[in-house]
Amino acid sequence: MPLKEDVPPEDRTKFKESQTMTVILGENNVVYYYFGINNPTLDSTNFGKDGIRKVLLSKKCQTKSLGRFSEHLQKHDCKQVDG
Repeated sequence: MPLKEDVPPEDRTKFKESQTMTVILGENNVVYYYFGINNPTLDSTNFGKDGIRKVLLSKKCQTKSLGRFSEHLQKHDCKQVDG
């Protein structure tokens, strides 16, 4: 999605492309998603325990800055995602 040029730089939301995820809800409990802005690859999953939750946790565990929940994620969720 291209940036709107008429929005001043100070009013734009600043996120790294590696931390950007778009989620699209489809029919029959299908969840489509892609990461980044330039040249995204569309993937799909579902709402099951190995679906969108696993995708989100996997991405969160891959990022360098895990935020204020980093200790909890490292102890619990990242272990579950890794196997």
